[in-house]
Amino acid sequence: MEDKRGHRHLAYDGLTENSGFLFIQNQIVMETSKTDIQNARSTFGWSRIEALTSTFVLLTGMGIALSAASQAHRPSGAAQCLNNLRLLTMSWSVYADENKGELVGVSGSATDVPDWAGMDDSEWMRIGSSAPVNIEPSLTIRLSPLAPYLQARLGQTGADNVFRCPDDRSAAANENFNNGQQTPRVRSYSMNSWMGGLEWMDGGAWKLYRRRSDLTFPGPSQSIVFIGERADSLTDSALYIDMTGHQGQGSRPGLESIVDYPSFYHHGAASVSFADGHVELKHWEDPRTVPPFSLKHPMALNVKSSGNKDVQWLQARATRLRHHLNPAN
Repeated sequence: MEDKRGHRHLAYDGLTENSGFLFIQNQIVMETSKTDIQNARSTFGWSRIEALTSTFVLLTGMGIALSAASQAHRPSGAAQCLNNLRLLTMSWSVYADENKGELVGVSGSATDVPDWAGMDDSEWMRIGSSAPVNIEPSLTIRLSPLAPYLQARLGQTGADNVFRCPDDRSAAANENFNNGQQTPRVRSYSMNSWMGGLEWMDGGAWKLYRRRSDLTFPGPSQSIVFIGERADSLTDSALYIDMTGHQGQGSRPGLESIVDYPSFYHHGAASVSFADGHVELKHWEDPRTVPPFSLKHPMALNVKSSGNKDVQWLQARATRLRHHLNPAN
C-alpha cells in the first residue's frame, strides 16, 4: 500500500481541565461548572467515565439547541458536525489522561499505539469501493479506543453517528452487508497526521506529537486534532499535512502541496477541532483547495499548490520544527 505522503470562523468555547476532569463551557447554551461536576460525582458516586458520558448527553442536547437557535446563520448539518468533533476531541483528551499523557495514534503509528479510528492499515476506505471497511462499523470505528467513552451514554448507534458528518453524502454497497443496499460510509473525519505520530514520518525536522506534554508550541489552542476530510480523499485515518514550504523551514518556500484534501461540505467550510477542545468552521479561500468532487472516483492526491493560503493555514496549526520546541533536538 502506498504512503500518502483566519477568515470567517464559527468558534465555541473549549474544554477546560481542572482536577483531572474535563468539562464544557458554552456561552451560547450552557455552562457546566467544576463545582457542579464535583457535586454530582460526590452525591451519586460517579466514576470518571460516568461523569464524562453524562456530559456527552448534555452536549448532544446542546447540539440540537445550537442547530435550532442558529439555523439562520449556519448551514444545515454544520452544528451537528461541530458537535461531533467536540465529542471526539473530549474522548481524545480523556484517553490521554487515562494513559499517562500518551496520545492515541493515527494510521501508520507505532504498533503499540492504537489507531484513533480503529483502522489497522490492512485495508483503507476508498470512494467507489465496495470494501466492507467503508460501511461496516464493527470493522473500524467500533474498534476505536475512543468508542467506549461515546458508547457508554450515547449507545452504539449514537456513538457511530459521531464519526460521520451529517452533510457527507458518500455511500457504498457490499452484497454481504445490508442486503447489498447503498449504505452511508462510516467516517467523515481524520486526525492531523502530526498528532499521535505516523511512524514513517519520525526522525525528520518536524515534531511528531506523541504525548500531551509535547503540545507546548504552538500550543493546544493552535494545534489541530480532528478535521473533516472530503469523501473522495479519505482513505486511512490521517489527514496528512505536508510541511514543505512552510515559513521557518527556510530552504523551500513556495513549494506547498495538498496531500489529503479537507472537506468543504458546509458552504465551502470544514469543521476543525483543536487540542484545547474548541471547534471551528474553516472557510477555504483558494479554489485549489476545493477541486471538483466525485462520489464515484478517488481524487488525485499529493498535488503541488504553491502559495496556497489554505495550506499555509493548515501548516501553521499542524506542527513545528523540532528545534523550536527543544533546542537540543
